[in-house]
Amino acid sequence: MGHILGHDVIIAEVVNGRSTPLAAAKSCEIDKTADAKEISSPTYGQDREFVAGRRTWRVTVNYLVPASSEAMSKLDIVGGMFNLSMYIRGRTDDKRSGKALLIESKITATEGNLVQGSWVFQGSGPLA
Repeated sequence: MGHILGHDVIIAEVVNGRSTPLAAAKSCEIDKTADAKEISSPTYGQDREFVAGRRTWRVTVNYLVPASSEAMSKLDIVGGMFNLSMYIRGRTDDKRSGKALLIESKITATEGNLVQGSWVFQGSGPLA
């Protein structure tokens, strides 16, 4: 059994049933979290007890900004709703999909380095 390499994780936008990988992503993060709801428990008295609450998910995609006149236009798509799909290359039968709001679009330019961009998508509804 082998390991999965970073370039094998694909984050794609789905439009009209067609999946297109996002912006030649060079790295990504997929986070899924649940709230911890505190409950009152007669069993533990002074100690806090928690149960799982509502869940949420977030995807961050990092990419290299292309040398084109449209480079800064990547900032303009913030606030848009996207249909995202996440899967391991070659294993499209095991993918997760959901709607996500683009809440952050950032370009980082450091002297002497390639210009990098990032998008943060906040899940809206389930990641199924």
